[in-house]
Amino acid sequence: MSNVSGFSFAKQFNKERIFPIDTTGFEYISLAELYNEYGAEQVYILRAMYRNDMGLFDPSPVFAIDGHFVNIPSHMMKTYDDIMQTPEAIEAINNEKVGFKIREYTAAKYGKLCYSVEFVDL
Repeated sequence: MSNVSGFSFAKQFNKERIFPIDTTGFEYISLAELYNEYGAEQVYILRAMYRNDMGLFDPSPVFAIDGHFVNIPSHMMKTYDDIMQTPEAIEAINNEKVGFKIREYTAAKYGKLCYSVEFVDL
């Protein structure tokens, strides 16, 4: 069978392992916990990214770092989607060329201390 206009149903819908990382034994840790433990200047190597649709609120990204999963704010879903659609970005993650720092900010809407990430080229 040939693909119609270059479209491959199998490639689009079969699950493939995008990030070659064994996450056995990983535990969840929050951005706040990491920030409070290691500070604002700590750089974490991004090992993998996943989409979490199981939360109480909107879908949100989950980052894998050494030994941990980190829930990332849902406002970063557009960034997550953009990354997952960019083969060069996935390759950079797999080649340990992507890191992030945690930044602290106060959400104007709630007047609450929040945390997000800032990507770093490694």
